[in-house]
Amino acid sequence: MNKKQKRKIQRDKLKRVFTYANILSFSRIFMAIPLVMALDGYWFEESSRNMVCFIIMIAIFLSDVLDGPLARWTDQVTNLGKIVDPVADKICMMVVLIYLIQDQTFGYLFFIYFILITTRDTFLVITATYLIQHQEDYFEALISGKIFIFTSVVMMVVFVFPAPDYIRLGSYVVSVSFFAISSYYYYQNFKISFKRINDARNF
Repeated sequence: MNKKQKRKIQRDKLKRVFTYANILSFSRIFMAIPLVMALDGYWFEESSRNMVCFIIMIAIFLSDVLDGPLARWTDQVTNLGKIVDPVADKICMMVVLIYLIQDQTFGYLFFIYFILITTRDTFLVITATYLIQHQEDYFEALISGKIFIFTSVVMMVVFVFPAPDYIRLGSYVVSVSFFAISSYYYYQNFKISFKRINDARNF
């Protein structure tokens, strides 16, 4: 293989990393920085803090909604994107959860929520990475997982901004319910994938 061919391979690899969809996913990680500053009131007046938080949360949510369709529309679905997408989601979620844990009334609920998500998603990322390395097809995000993200965003919004306690607790219950549902479907999906790998090895 000559130098020209090697450079072409390197350029192709970079193109698979810096796709439009992956850049959109990476942007969510960077948006966590101004989100921390807004939640903490740093650089923002108290009167404008809620609006800034709301705008950043909407931008984060839209980037999560759009990166998948953009990858498929541009034919740039990559294994890296399948990993970066959920990782970026969880980084932004953890930022808000750490802020909400400090709440005097409901902080303990978010501490439990934080432990559940951290434990499950560490397992998901490790397992998904393993499956990507051992099967040709891409690891697909599940609809139930996307619904869980949506309900989590709604829950965080009603806790960050003034809302009646019954709405806050109701949104928490809905989000935890979809956490359980999505966890079940991820488990079933992984079970099928591992069976496919074992069948291929025994063939």
